[in-house]
Amino acid sequence: MNDKLLLNMVKNIIKGILFQNSMLLYHIRWENKDGDKVMQIYLTGDNKKVSVEDCAKINRYIVNTFDEKEIERTFSIEVGTAGTERELFTIDHFKDSIGETVCITTDKKVDGSNKFKGVIKNIEDDRIVIKSAEKTDIIPVKIVRNAHVIDTADKELSTL
Repeated sequence: MNDKLLLNMVKNIIKGILFQNSMLLYHIRWENKDGDKVMQIYLTGDNKKVSVEDCAKINRYIVNTFDEKEIERTFSIEVGTAGTERELFTIDHFKDSIGETVCITTDKKVDGSNKFKGVIKNIEDDRIVIKSAEKTDIIPVKIVRNAHVIDTADKELSTL
């Protein structure tokens, strides 16, 4: 079974149990760790915090389902929370993070830089409007290499 089908299968497997436990699938991806293939699953809570026990429960549920269906698994599974310093993968993740402080690295330079730190003020036509203490930048989502929320006590940035 190919990687994309496996990701979709896991999404379908956990849909019901996540709903029953007031959790949401934040993101799922393949990662290579020291030559080993790892399926990483990130969860968030629907009006609740996701605990380590919740993550272990979902992991067991996936493994048991694979075993019951006799699906060979040639990869590891890691289930965790998106966390307070969560990575941002999709346009919806950026929209949900409006008002939060983020760090963004881009593939191409925008106004001479490819590293940005500031508060997401808005998303306009697939572009992120981010304000730092010095300036406001507009970054096309398609050139974002990586981005994550910064859990900071730096109220100076969060009040911009």
